[in-house]
Amino acid sequence: MIGEMNVTGVDIGVLQSDHVYGELDEYYHEAMQRYPRRFIALAQVWEPGAREPEVLARLEHSVKVLGCQAVYFSVEPFSILGKAERAVSAKKRRLQRPIQTPAVGPQRSSVA
Repeated sequence: MIGEMNVTGVDIGVLQSDHVYGELDEYYHEAMQRYPRRFIALAQVWEPGAREPEVLARLEHSVKVLGCQAVYFSVEPFSILGKAERAVSAKKRRLQRPIQTPAVGPQRSSVA
């Protein structure tokens, strides 16, 4: 990926994935360590468990220890589960990190 970034003139890449690919925050951390200043990682949140202390602790670990710079959500589970976003949003405010969601319908800002 670094080679392709160099050839095309991309200075910084954003590392983000959905749950279908697994939990990649540790891998992203390794990439950021190996290639400093070349990647920004988004922490992944498992939306159905967003009220669970373990999920919130993993989010905090991803930001404070692994160096993730923002939070990524899939929005589909929210349409099914409803209010789980509140717990993660509260944690996001305490960690002072933006939240990234895929664009669905009209654009709206996801950074507080």
